[in-house]
Amino acid sequence: MGGLICRAFLQNTSLGSEDARRAVDKVFTYATPHNGIDMRIVRNVPGWLSFGDANNFNRERMAGYLALPTGDDVSIVKNFQPERMFNLVGTNPRDYTVAAGLSAWGAGDASDGLVRIENATTHGPDANGKDVPSPRAFVNRSHSGQYGIVNSEEGYQNLTRFLFGALRADGFSTLTTSLCRLGIQGLKAGKKVRSSYQFEDCRQRAWLPMADDAPGNARKLGDIPHV
Repeated sequence: MGGLICRAFLQNTSLGSEDARRAVDKVFTYATPHNGIDMRIVRNVPGWLSFGDANNFNRERMAGYLALPTGDDVSIVKNFQPERMFNLVGTNPRDYTVAAGLSAWGAGDASDGLVRIENATTHGPDANGKDVPSPRAFVNRSHSGQYGIVNSEEGYQNLTRFLFGALRADGFSTLTTSLCRLGIQGLKAGKKVRSSYQFEDCRQRAWLPMADDAPGNARKLGDIPHV
């Protein structure tokens, strides 16, 4: 919810002041339902469900306080650079035990137990008007609880690197085909298969010493600030 409050403040000019908005340099969001909350059967949280203020995650209501057009995508960042908003996304629904696990069941396997992975990231126009994704990281943590994302080491490491780092490197992995035995059986039976897999991917920067550098110095491979 904190991430949505920050977005509302930055995007909705009727809230706060321009001086305060100009003071914001970067935003880091933890497990934020940027595109609302979806559950099995009911799909997006209905606008009439006021219990626990759940309707704050209805996309039509979100469009209002985020100053966006009504539609199926309210994860658009405007009036702020999307590249300066980081999304930390949880991928572990099993350890989210709220409502005796009912929430995790409703959100599904591809979630943190409350927020679906597909709803936990942002995007928006860059300085040239091109739609770009916000930087993000996916960690095997639940929405909250003993193994929650907020107090995690992964959260702290990503937070400090994003807020205080000076170099950005984007890493992408491509998975061509991977289906478990049950998934293959389902396809053979003519069923629609939706699978969720956990992969651990570790990236490390490569530094190479250059002959024309002063002793003890190193230059980033390719010498480019953004990869």
